[in-house]
Amino acid sequence: MIRAGLQRTIGIALTFKSAPGRVDRRCIAQLLPISETSTLQFSVRQAIHSVLKTAVQCAYPGVEPEPSLDYSTRADFQSSTAKKIAGRLRLPVNEVCENIIRSLPPNDVIAAATNSLGFVNIDVRRDWLASTLTDLVHSNEGADSDPGAADDDDAHLIRLRTARPRNVLVDFASPNMCKELHVGHLRSLVLGDSVARVLAYVGHRVERVSHVGDFGTPLGLVIAQAFSERAPFLEAGAEHPSPGELSRLYVAAKTRSASDPAFMTEAQRCCLELQKKEHGDPAVYRAWLSVCEASRRGFNEIFDKFGVAMTEQGESFYSDMLRPVIAELRAKGLAVESQGAQCVFLPGSKSPVVVEKSDGGHLYSTTDLATLKYRLSHQKDWIIYVTDASQKLHFNQVFQVCARRFSWSGECELCWAGVV
Repeated sequence: MIRAGLQRTIGIALTFKSAPGRVDRRCIAQLLPISETSTLQFSVRQAIHSVLKTAVQCAYPGVEPEPSLDYSTRADFQSSTAKKIAGRLRLPVNEVCENIIRSLPPNDVIAAATNSLGFVNIDVRRDWLASTLTDLVHSNEGADSDPGAADDDDAHLIRLRTARPRNVLVDFASPNMCKELHVGHLRSLVLGDSVARVLAYVGHRVERVSHVGDFGTPLGLVIAQAFSERAPFLEAGAEHPSPGELSRLYVAAKTRSASDPAFMTEAQRCCLELQKKEHGDPAVYRAWLSVCEASRRGFNEIFDKFGVAMTEQGESFYSDMLRPVIAELRAKGLAVESQGAQCVFLPGSKSPVVVEKSDGGHLYSTTDLATLKYRLSHQKDWIIYVTDASQKLHFNQVFQVCARRFSWSGECELCWAGVV
């Protein structure tokens, strides 16, 4: 369930622009338990409203409309005040909008104000926001131990402790084994850690998990290429490969698979065998363990530099849960055969959710459904996934299968940022 609307001051702090996209404001806007009816001494909205009101009064003295201020997907805030004034005074809306912008007084709050089809789009200064939030937190230290105890003297304070602690799991970072980290992973790392820290600070019980990709086709490709090259790390007792060597193997395998059907068949075999773990091909299993350990060391070196710690619980952890999930879907009549594969067809969706391929292999959707069921059945009542925008369709489909089909209890959210 994606929450609608940026409704709280702290939510603004978590939605800094991140080129080439933005963090999805909607799904992290309500992380802190701030009452919208409180008199907020440090309200971002109140500060911007005050500056905007001064500009309106300067540009159009005597005009009564109170400046409007809404949240926007194109800026931090948006005001339709120019449209209201233009209608009342029968003036061109763009002229009114530009006049209001020119009349903005010098201030420490607004970084930029632009005309967007008659709307005043406003972005907040990040240095001012950071300073304001720091003052807010420091002013409330010790004043939020009892969220229910408030009187007239402290009505202006923002209560930072939640009255209803929840069991939260934040899924972030989650790189693929055999691939080096890129800046997209670092952004997920920083955003996920920030969300987890905020939730823990306000009193929620937070578990941090990195759902690494350690069971998919990329690993099959790398292992097949390593076999083809007789890579040194395949020898018993040999050193693990470096992250750079794994990336080289992956690029070579990916290129080769496009023009070599026999190699692709071998890669698929390796993928199926590694999914059997110790019960599959021993050579594939040993190679898989080595590749995963090499990748893990490379990831942890970067994570340690950021001072971020989380529990690694990858796709392979859920391998024994995949078939029961498929069986449950079939028993409920939700998964049906289509061209040899097991698929779940969702209303309004052009493509089905494939949970088992015709060759018996499983996909990300299968693993994520099993993961979600496991987490919700282990006392997690709020699960937040931190990914890039390319995962939106995938997770929306997984959430639909979970909520509308299985009726598992719990709240799931996707916190996404633009694709790098």
